[in-house]
Amino acid sequence: MEFKQQQSRTQPNGEEEDEDNQGQLGKPTTDDETQRVSSDMPTIEVRFKNLNVHAEAYLDTGNLPNVINSFFNFIQGVFQNLHLFPRQRKKLPILCNVNGVIKPGRMTLLLGPPGSGKTTLLLALSGKLRDSYLEK
Repeated sequence: MEFKQQQSRTQPNGEEEDEDNQGQLGKPTTDDETQRVSSDMPTIEVRFKNLNVHAEAYLDTGNLPNVINSFFNFIQGVFQNLHLFPRQRKKLPILCNVNGVIKPGRMTLLLGPPGSGKTTLLLALSGKLRDSYLEK
């Protein structure tokens, strides 16, 4: 019985309830409120020139997987772990001499095939890429 009384008090008109909910969510309802709340966004232009990023990768022997090659790879791994045989690393370029400007207030689209360095570029621009990968 108590539930029916509350329901009749809170839902006399569905539209009024929606308006009240909008007010509770903090959404502005008039243009004046929108202009009072809005502020100017900072205008920072991002420029980058001759951005080079590299990574070091271990070289693969490229041999077909068979019993003899597996045995040699195992022996080579043991010697490398004992530091008797140096690991073969190769410096691979990820980004080479990349230049660009990102202007404020504009949407910038970054397109490229998988593995082309899109995420690496964004990490470098945001400062989250380790300095050991960046070439000075």
